[in-house]
Amino acid sequence: MTTRTLRLDQIIIPDDLHRITIDNTELLDLANSIGHLGLMNPIGGADNGDDTYTLIDGHRRYLAHQMLARTNITC
Repeated sequence: MTTRTLRLDQIIIPDDLHRITIDNTELLDLANSIGHLGLMNPIGGADNGDDTYTLIDGHRRYLAHQMLARTNITC
């Protein structure tokens, strides 16, 4: 499996993930951890063949990157 750095705007969030409730305290803790230690596990995405990727795994890590105002993430 190959990892690459993607812009957050290249990642498409499936509709079913928008309905998941995420604890803001846990998300803030994750963002703080990523901010201090970096991303330990890349997110998973499926290549759509048009320079976009559908998020498969790592929704909270993706949201934590948004909280940190990061523009890129490892996938």
